[in-house]
Amino acid sequence: MTRIQLKKGLRLLLQGREYTIEQRLPTGEIQLRNLLTSTCSNLKEVVLTQLLFQGELQFLGEDSETVKQQNDKRYSSTDFTELPPALREEAKRRYSYVSRVLSSTPNKRTATTLEPIISLVSREIKDSKPPSWLTLYRWLKNYSSSGEDIRSLVPLHSAKGNRQSRLNPEVRQIIKNAIDQVYLNTTQAEGMDVYDRVIIEINQSNRLRSTLGQEKLEIPSQMTIYRAIAQLDPHQTAIARYGRRIAGSMYDPVKLGPRPSRPLERVEIDHTKLPLFVVDTETRLPIGTPWLTSAIDKYSGVNLGYYASARTS
Repeated sequence: MTRIQLKKGLRLLLQGREYTIEQRLPTGEIQLRNLLTSTCSNLKEVVLTQLLFQGELQFLGEDSETVKQQNDKRYSSTDFTELPPALREEAKRRYSYVSRVLSSTPNKRTATTLEPIISLVSREIKDSKPPSWLTLYRWLKNYSSSGEDIRSLVPLHSAKGNRQSRLNPEVRQIIKNAIDQVYLNTTQAEGMDVYDRVIIEINQSNRLRSTLGQEKLEIPSQMTIYRAIAQLDPHQTAIARYGRRIAGSMYDPVKLGPRPSRPLERVEIDHTKLPLFVVDTETRLPIGTPWLTSAIDKYSGVNLGYYASARTS
C-alpha cells in the first residue's frame, strides 16, 4: 500500500470535516484536531490511507482550493429556480442566518457572537428548529467559499448516505465492551488489539447462537472499530490510557503566570526533599534525608542562593 506523507500542520478533509495533523504519537497513531470543535482524536496511519483511497479523505492546500472545489459541486450547474421547492425554502432559511451574520460582521465567529444572532433571526422568521452556532459556522464557510452563491446553502441530502448504523445491536455492544476492556486502560493497547478481542467475542457468541439455531453475527471491519475509537471523548480517553496528570497536561487550559519586568521583582523559592540519605561518617548509620531550599529570580532565571538542611522532619 502506498505510504502517504503526514506531517504536522497538514490540513485535511475527513468525512466532511476539517482537521489538522497535530503529531505522530509514540503508539504509531496520528493525532488529529477538529478545526471547528478543537477536539483531538487518534487514528492509525493505515486507516487514513484506506480512507484516502475510499474517497473519504482529501488533503487541503494552503489556499483551501480543495474545499472550494467541494463546495462548487453543490448544485453549481443548476438554476436555483429549477430546484425542488423544499430545497429552495431550506436554502432561503439558511440564508436568513448567513446574511444577518455578514451584515453584523462580528470580529470572531464563535458561540458568543453567533448564538445571539441565531436567537434573533429564529424569532423573526419563526424558525422552530434554529441551527447551532457550529452549523451556522459551516454555512458561512460554504457560502464564502462559493463566492456567496446561495446554491451553496442547498442541503445535499443525496450525499448524506445511510446515517443509520447497520450493525447488529449485539455487535455494537461487543465493540463497546472490547473498547472499554482493551483500549481504555493503562496498557495503551492499539486498535488492532480491540479488533482481535471483538473477533474472539463474536466467535464465542456465534458458537452459542449456532446451538440455539440462531443466525450468526457478522464480524465488522477494522474500519468500524477505528471509527468507534475515533468517536471517543479525547480527554476521557487520555485519562484512561495515560492517567489524569498526563491527560491534564494534554488538554487542561494553561495560563501564563506573573511576568516580571525587572530583576528581583519576583523571586520564587522552592523547598524540596532530596532523594538521598545523609550517613554518619563514623557509625555509617543514616542521619536523615536532607532538604534543599533554593531561590530563583523569575525575570533573569539566576539562582540567588540555596540552603541545605539536614533536619529529619
